[in-house]
Amino acid sequence: MNRRTFVSLCAASMIAAAPVTAYSAESVSLKFANPGAPQGDVSTQILQPWVAKVNNEAAGSMHVQLFSGPALGAFPQIYDRVLNNVADIAFALLGPLSRQFPQTSVASLPFETPNAAVGTVALWHVYERGLLANEWSQVKPLTLMVFPNVVVHTKKPIKSLSDMEGLKLSVQSQLLSETIHRLGSAPITLAVTDLSESLNRGVIDCAAIGWPATRSYRLAEVTNYHLEAPLGAEVTFVMMNKKTYDKLDAKDRAIIDNASGGPWATAIGKILDGDDKAEAERVGKAP
Repeated sequence: MNRRTFVSLCAASMIAAAPVTAYSAESVSLKFANPGAPQGDVSTQILQPWVAKVNNEAAGSMHVQLFSGPALGAFPQIYDRVLNNVADIAFALLGPLSRQFPQTSVASLPFETPNAAVGTVALWHVYERGLLANEWSQVKPLTLMVFPNVVVHTKKPIKSLSDMEGLKLSVQSQLLSETIHRLGSAPITLAVTDLSESLNRGVIDCAAIGWPATRSYRLAEVTNYHLEAPLGAEVTFVMMNKKTYDKLDAKDRAIIDNASGGPWATAIGKILDGDDKAEAERVGKAP
């Protein structure tokens, strides 16, 4: 046996022994955009497990890849990125789009929801009954999430309504902006990724956002006081490009459907409430 023949046989043996890749040439690749923090609770506890579940059940016929951070778009642009096929699936905040979703924004009203579990399941039932159908005609919602009520994170204590006068307070939705305005503060819209730096530099005095975001965006490090008041809840959602969904075969569509909807909404509500309680306790024990 000459050297060339020996090398060829070795190469053939190595190829034969190599593990077969899980994804065939016909495998459908889906890009899942999460503009939020890669290490955030939404990413690690909600989105990543969903992606793992879908990929495991698809067994190679479809593969979802999660892109956390602004790689495929920031929160204000992510809805359009899904419409234009830059991303196939995306996690989004309703706040920057609230003018396009006035009916869905009902869950953002002050005093409307006691916690994430109740709000998330209730809003999904409203969607399932078709009452929000006209607002969701361009994309396929996989779930709607209602976060726990916002907390006002600030450097100075707020002990009365008069203390709200003149404060520059960041908000994430039009409804919360109107609420804050009526309390005498100046609502300012900022990306959640800019909140910590803006608080640290004094661009804003307070940030109105739920406890689960406090750790994800390091707000406790730049604020000293946290006011819990039922001023409203942030609504978020996971959506999919309708044409992309319709092109999937029946098996893959069923996998997406079974991993989404009501059961996912129920699980999400419990996760968010658990994070809400844990983060409040963690910050409350800080010096």
